[in-house]
Amino acid sequence: MSMAPSSCPPGCLLLLMVLQLPKMDSAARFDVIGPQEPVVALVGADAELPCRLSPNVSAERMELRWFRRTRSPAVLLYRDGREREAEQAAEYRGRATLVTHGLRAGRAALRIRGVRASDDGEYRCFFRDGDSYEEAVVHLKAAGGCTGGDWPRRSA
Repeated sequence: MSMAPSSCPPGCLLLLMVLQLPKMDSAARFDVIGPQEPVVALVGADAELPCRLSPNVSAERMELRWFRRTRSPAVLLYRDGREREAEQAAEYRGRATLVTHGLRAGRAALRIRGVRASDDGEYRCFFRDGDSYEEAVVHLKAAGGCTGGDWPRRSA
């Protein structure tokens, strides 16, 4: 015995419509936005690589990870309210820290102290909240990296 659409109980059509809706993408709860232009820092100076969430939701309880080519080892890992130095790449220990004063508003920045020429390049800021995660790319341009006594150059 089949039911004709006109004989469907009142909640039946609503239930069928809800079941037909596409599943919400769990990663769509927020976006991560980095600067459009490269962050420029002189070799030896400090640099801040900012990222922010849209909408501006708190990142205080999220996992934040900055990395270069691979997620591990990380340039910086922040989880459970603190930085995780054990999972940090050796070349960034003592130099990379998280700027936390904007976390409640969805803003975070990676601070690199004493920028080196080797720090030049692409960084990814990755935010995870449960099953939701997104990342953005930030470019660091290390400027003025003269080495080996080439600078200042004197003319004869």
